[in-house]
Amino acid sequence: MIYELSEQGVTVFVTTHYLDEAEHCHNLGFIYNGNLIALGSPLNLKKEIMKGDLLEVECNDPFDAIEILKKEPYNFQASTFGSKIHIFVEEVQQAKNDITEILKENHFHIERIEHVPLSLEDLFVHLIEEDDKKRNEMG
Repeated sequence: MIYELSEQGVTVFVTTHYLDEAEHCHNLGFIYNGNLIALGSPLNLKKEIMKGDLLEVECNDPFDAIEILKKEPYNFQASTFGSKIHIFVEEVQQAKNDITEILKENHFHIERIEHVPLSLEDLFVHLIEEDDKKRNEMG
């Protein structure tokens, strides 16, 4: 029904916490802490806000692994995605090599490291982390 209305030129406002549903919208607005933090089409938001690529890592202890990957001197931009780790990188092959080395040095068993498409959920997590970081810097 929503698609039929849209085809007729009717503007449809949808609110959802299911970001896979939002992928089907023409334009999106992300609201966090009562503020509009991003606005645009799903494709444009992904291209403009998220520079680089996304790696998905599966290992035996993702919660401990992510803490190591986010610390100095590595400073990977990483977040949990269920039982997996999502890491934003600039150069896929170099990052795969670095992540493999870091995790093996710290005695993690790596099940998989794969380049995956960026989802709106990844984008939203990135946006709220950046917003929180700005708020913390401002005091």
